[in-house]
Amino acid sequence: MIKDAIWVFIAIVIAIWGMIFMFSGQQRVLPLLGVFGMAVSGLIIARRVSPYIADAIGASFYYSHDKLNRRPEQLTRLEGMAGSGEAVEAAAELEDILRKDFNQTEARMLLAQIRLDKLDDAEGARALLEAFFKSPKHVSGSVSLGLLLLYGDLLYGAGGNETAAHCYANELKRGKFSRADRQLLVNRLEALKDS
Repeated sequence: MIKDAIWVFIAIVIAIWGMIFMFSGQQRVLPLLGVFGMAVSGLIIARRVSPYIADAIGASFYYSHDKLNRRPEQLTRLEGMAGSGEAVEAAAELEDILRKDFNQTEARMLLAQIRLDKLDDAEGARALLEAFFKSPKHVSGSVSLGLLLLYGDLLYGAGGNETAAHCYANELKRGKFSRADRQLLVNRLEALKDS
């Protein structure tokens, strides 16, 4: 970005130099040098500025906010599979997705819900979430809040109040949460300490 700004500044200086030569009142060589300088300036500016313009225009067509906020179609398909009795196959595909992208929180949440609701495997869901939160490479913050709350509920149901409180405290220190999400975690943490 800075390099491009420097090149654009140089191009503007060349364009000004070209305009001065072009309108200097000379008859032969200087007006031609002026036209040449302005052409070089235009090429430099076009080369350095056009990628930013193209990105801005392309982003508005290909990456609209409507498309960015939608859930990936693959997860919707897998959720449908689980609902129609193909929970084992959906869980296997979700595990493949998580092997490729560890921090795919929506896929992890769907897999945990399938294990809980369709496969009656609360221990498997807890182990899935525990592996996520114990990994140093996990994404932490509002993005993973749903996973954290589900993990806390599973631990609480299994009598792991201290573990749930410890996990909430660690995530509060580590993650970037919105005010409302942070307050929700603080309230849950206080409720766990009181119970």
